[in-house]
Amino acid sequence: KSIINEIISKNVFFKYILYRTNKVILDKRIKSFLKKFEISPDLNKKYILIPLNYQPEATTSPKGDIFVYQSLMIKMISHSLIDSDWIIYIKEHPLQSPTFGRNLKFYMDLVSLKNVFFIKKNLSGRKLLLSSKALGIVSGTMGLEAIVNEIPVLCFGEIYYKFFHGV
Repeated sequence: KSIINEIISKNVFFKYILYRTNKVILDKRIKSFLKKFEISPDLNKKYILIPLNYQPEATTSPKGDIFVYQSLMIKMISHSLIDSDWIIYIKEHPLQSPTFGRNLKFYMDLVSLKNVFFIKKNLSGRKLLLSSKALGIVSGTMGLEAIVNEIPVLCFGEIYYKFFHGV
């Protein structure tokens, strides 16, 4: 019995090590992919800023309903701007791990959209917001910050400010 338990515990430990190794490799792969597509934004262009919510989190699930899939929101906005000179800048949440709540396909789908660009993580969200023409968001405090600064908000989630003027 003790030999079998020992074999099982070593097998579980091996699986855990394999899982952690795969996660580190995937994390590096996604970060490398994103680095290729991150740009410094042109703040003089007409753009909608979309700060991604941390996921998984209550701000998108359940408050986001179907927009827990933030890529759906981004694709809808992108499609409605397709014949215009407007662009979309996406700012990833600074604490988001690329392998927790997101995957490589999420990022690949978004960079394939012609008018969607990921911006460098180290840029100030406030500066980006104040230069934007609108904000797209599921929910979160940046929506409230946009309202206070009289920037139109495209709100896709269930949040208390969704009926405020300018949303």
